[in-house]
Amino acid sequence: MLIGEDFDKIQFELFGLHLGEPNAFIGDTLIFIVALIIAKKIKRLGLNTPFLSNWYWFILIFGFGFGFFVGGLGHLFFNYTGIPGKYPALYLGIVSAVFIEKAMISLYPKESIRKILNQLVFIKLALALIAATFVFSFVDLYKDQSVALLVTSVNAAIGSIYAVGYLGIKYVRTISPSFHYIWIGVLLFIPTAVVQSNKINLHQWFDRNDVSHVLIIASMILYYNGINKFSQKINTEAESI
Repeated sequence: MLIGEDFDKIQFELFGLHLGEPNAFIGDTLIFIVALIIAKKIKRLGLNTPFLSNWYWFILIFGFGFGFFVGGLGHLFFNYTGIPGKYPALYLGIVSAVFIEKAMISLYPKESIRKILNQLVFIKLALALIAATFVFSFVDLYKDQSVALLVTSVNAAIGSIYAVGYLGIKYVRTISPSFHYIWIGVLLFIPTAVVQSNKINLHQWFDRNDVSHVLIIASMILYYNGINKFSQKINTEAESI
């Protein structure tokens, strides 16, 4: 175990290419595969509501989908693409937060409040994109790559705490107990933040990023359970009318 610093990045050669961080690529690819499976399951529920439609796009686009796959390539080909190879995944992470926030806001009962919250979502998106571009342009990320994750993490935290955490708990009381799964899924990002911020690495082949990957997959499964059970409840109520 190594705490407070990272193990040396694993390097290897394949087909004449000098590649790196195979464990990160494997973890990101697993998340990508799980995301595609969950996105397909959500699509089968029907994308006829803003709630389901936005969850579908969040799972598909976020690191939970193409974002993490692109991120995995950024790790694997770091010797060729450098830090810029990680920018697409970080931008996708910022953009994807919009969908999870809009999904939860879509169920808010007061239309006037929904409009205000949706406007705030896009204001936050614009500020996050500007901040990320500033960091990418003027900060030497080769000295500390964690700075690149800061904007994405703060943006996700703000959206998750309110849209998924607060509204998730509120909806447990007012809409359906199935939202327990969704806000509990957010809680899994707390140990992720602890592991990442303190650089807690269990092994060179299972470092802090790999721990995060496991927790992210667990969060996705919880999200889907909540979405699925809520959809079943809506369908049951519709059939009884």
